[in-house]
Amino acid sequence: MPDITLAATTGATPPGRAGTADLVLRNGRIFTGDPARPEATALAVFGGRLTAVGDQARCLSEASIRTQGREFHDREDFDPI
Repeated sequence: MPDITLAATTGATPPGRAGTADLVLRNGRIFTGDPARPEATALAVFGGRLTAVGDQARCLSEASIRTQGREFHDREDFDPI
């Protein structure tokens, strides 16, 4: 699945800041609203903003030793953290 970077549409942290994510959620089914890439499997968050949405490799590239990792467990709906 192609990577999706939301920096242009959400005011997210610019790409290329590896090791900055506070949280990475993975193994999910995320609706992106983009007809070209309607689903993703992971997302990364830094400072309350999305920094990456795409596959697990893309989102883990934003992680560091301090990043929390959580699993979606392939759920389409989940309780907020």
